Amino acid sequence: MKRVLYILLVLIVVVIAGAAAAPFLIPSSTIASLAADQVREATGRELVIEGDIERRVYPSLGITAGPVTLSNAEWASDPVMASIEKMVVDVKTSSLWSGGATEIERIELISPTVRLEIGPNGEENWTFSEAPGENGGGGGG
Repeated sequence: MKRVLYILLVLIVVVIAGAAAAPFLIPSSTIASLAADQVREATGRELVIEGDIERRVYPSLGITAGPVTLSNAEWASDPVMASIEKMVVDVKTSSLWSGGATEIERIELISPTVRLEIGPNGEENWTFSEAPGENGGGGGG
């Protein structure tokens, strides 16, 4: 009976240690890439993380990165719509254990500079599309 208890205790310790180590096994670039992909899907624009990417495990799992830029509409005078000093991205922890897609829970922008512009045909660069070329969306940067 003691042996079964011992094996069970070791198994529990291994599971807890694995859960605690998991955030360090996920590359920071993967989290940053997920954020960029979700921004592209939601806006049709490119998010470029130019600076260092730091992992965070407290108060939530995620990264802090910066500087960051968001591309403008193709017709805009400046290829960059937004410049962000620092971006904080939190990952929904439960999505890591579910075996499905990893989900972004929160994106916080610190010291953003946003360039709003109306094009010659009345297009607004803050009107985003899901696919490049629609509603003034797309790359441009």
